[in-house]
Amino acid sequence: MCSFRQRALYDKKQCLVCRTENETMIFTENVGIENYTDLDPNSIIHVDEKYNIGFTSEMAKDVTMSLLDYVCPLADCSDETVFGNFKKLNEHVRESHNLIYCSLCANFKKAFISELKLYNPRQLQTHQSKGDEEGFKGHPLCKFCTGRRFYSDDELFVHMREKHEKCHVCDQIDASDPQYFKNYNHLFEHFTDAHFICTVQSCLDQKFIVFRDEIDLQAHMIKEHGNIFGGRAILASSGGFGSQLSTFNNSRNNNKSKKREDDGNNHDSFEVKKMRLEERARHYLHYSQSGFNEFQEINDSYCTNKLTAEELREAYTELFKQNKTVDVDLNVLIYEFAQLFPNGTPRNTALLELIEEEEKQKQLESQFPALQSSGDRNIITGSWAANQQSVSKSNSRSTTSLTANMPPLPAASAPLFRSSSSTSTVNSSVSRSNKASVPKTRAS
Repeated sequence: MCSFRQRALYDKKQCLVCRTENETMIFTENVGIENYTDLDPNSIIHVDEKYNIGFTSEMAKDVTMSLLDYVCPLADCSDETVFGNFKKLNEHVRESHNLIYCSLCANFKKAFISELKLYNPRQLQTHQSKGDEEGFKGHPLCKFCTGRRFYSDDELFVHMREKHEKCHVCDQIDASDPQYFKNYNHLFEHFTDAHFICTVQSCLDQKFIVFRDEIDLQAHMIKEHGNIFGGRAILASSGGFGSQLSTFNNSRNNNKSKKREDDGNNHDSFEVKKMRLEERARHYLHYSQSGFNEFQEINDSYCTNKLTAEELREAYTELFKQNKTVDVDLNVLIYEFAQLFPNGTPRNTALLELIEEEEKQKQLESQFPALQSSGDRNIITGSWAANQQSVSKSNSRSTTSLTANMPPLPAASAPLFRSSSSTSTVNSSVSRSNKASVPKTRAS
């Protein structure tokens, strides 16, 4: 029976034991024959050319070939009709016995008619929705096509691929959890809400021009649309800017004659800046692929507003803290990451302000003398202690007498970083108390 199933239902001619191809087989009722050479070739009375099977008796042929007949399997059924196809057999069992076959199992399961189960309507519903055998959880349902089920996930996958739309961006992020949508209109809504689309009409006409983060969208805009609108590229972002449009200058065409004050980073392309950031991160992570993947996920979360600038720095600190052999400068990483965003935009400004505050804090910590304890928190020694005691003895003295005896702050050092925009300067100096701070320009 298994050998016949292999040929009739699977259309294969391999031996089920050793996987050797057997073009011809012989079915016999003589179970005493142990070797093929012991069989008399003249005993073969019939050969089925479709399946290349020889039979040594009519009984062997009838029992074998009857497995393919559409006959009612119920023992108490008096109708011995051999129906011409499965549809007629199914109509018979439904009308005569109030039972029904599962059409999915009948069409896809490699089983003979006599092996298929019959169900009443309630049993059939349970079989298809929940399963009725160990390891079988029912036939999967297409959530877009009302009431349509498939034999297995393989058939459902083919249907989803051919009849519906899959988000290729989500697939890049996590291939184990594909996201499907009924049609392109629903998919486009998802693109707008969850990812970053190019809103230039030519790309909208092509469809599927969408990116996982704002950085990739910016790279696309520079590469594909850098010369439109008089040398200005339009950047549309659904993730952080809603439906608003922000613009950034194409440095290849603007201010060609202007003398630049920057250190040369403005002349680098977006791709070079991104490559520099990624190579530095890989070096800090000892070229760990898993660590680098986590680094990219952190950046993606910031691009999609899932992380603030402060939270990004905390995530960087946690990621790179295990590196003991390389001097990790998080400010440099954050600064290079900030350069991937157009100058003056919220994401760029937030990162630069974060670095500025960090550098100010470092300056304060290095310029004030450390307070030393003599075992009691409330006892302060040194020249500061004398000033404190003088204050406690006389309440009439002004508190300025205490600060007058403090050592003066040293002169501020030069700025650690300078951005490409004159309106977004990262300055480590804290001594410019008599000057107005440099204004920050934010994108609306």
